[in-house]
Amino acid sequence: MTEGISKERLIAIKQSLPYGQARLNLERLITTECKELDPWLPIESAPKDGEEIQLCSIFDQAVCYWRDDGVMTGWTWGLENKFLNPIGWKKLSELPRSHKLLPEDPK
Repeated sequence: MTEGISKERLIAIKQSLPYGQARLNLERLITTECKELDPWLPIESAPKDGEEIQLCSIFDQAVCYWRDDGVMTGWTWGLENKFLNPIGWKKLSELPRSHKLLPEDPK
């Protein structure tokens, strides 16, 4: 007998909740507690070399980079926007793409 709850069921429960604290709490739990469902790496291991990466918080996601230039220190997106309270990250090459590559031309 398998124990646990499927990703699909957790998402269905989350979507059935009205927007508010309960829904945010469930999203946070899915993100932080369901490790097998969570492809995000801990923020502590994120590169701070200027490489653009995908960051997530319990509220949002954005493509960011670490900035430390005397004007601003922290995760930044755009020119002057600071990304607050990130909890996880992914390399951009690991993100799912919405397009498919075309096959090679026939020879």
